[in-house]
Amino acid sequence: MPNHLPIPNDLTALYRRLRRVPLPVYAAAADYCCFVALIPALILLMGLIRYLPLSQEELQELLREALPQAVYRVLGPLAASTFQVSGAVTLSLLLTAYSASGAMRALMRGLDAVYGVKRRDRFPLYFIRAVVYMLLLLLVAALSLLLLVLSERVCGLLPQDCL
Repeated sequence: MPNHLPIPNDLTALYRRLRRVPLPVYAAAADYCCFVALIPALILLMGLIRYLPLSQEELQELLREALPQAVYRVLGPLAASTFQVSGAVTLSLLLTAYSASGAMRALMRGLDAVYGVKRRDRFPLYFIRAVVYMLLLLLVAALSLLLLVLSERVCGLLPQDCL
């Protein structure tokens, strides 16, 4: 009697096909693009600070209380400068979308390689599709976080016999 369970032929074939595909290369490309997208995303977040219902002095006081002194010395003037800069939000939004779509394109190329699909899309269509997929992914992540934070309120709105 064998000591192990027999592996179905489909799983063996899938394993052989996956070994031929350079998945670490696609994963590294996606990771690199996500890391590159962090910088414009941080600029975007800093640019959105001025749309908060806080004055510049209130923001400075909040940062002074929340951050260690060494970090505040770096971020304090940076946060104050966001009240003067106007075009940073639009530019950083475009750079974030472009960089993050690079990660999605790398994931799409990796999945195409795994399934053996040859894409015939031209670059603009491929790029737009990657941006849309990335925006949908971000929307799902934001909604998931929102539901996580507001789960008690949502459960409180439901009738008790539903739970």
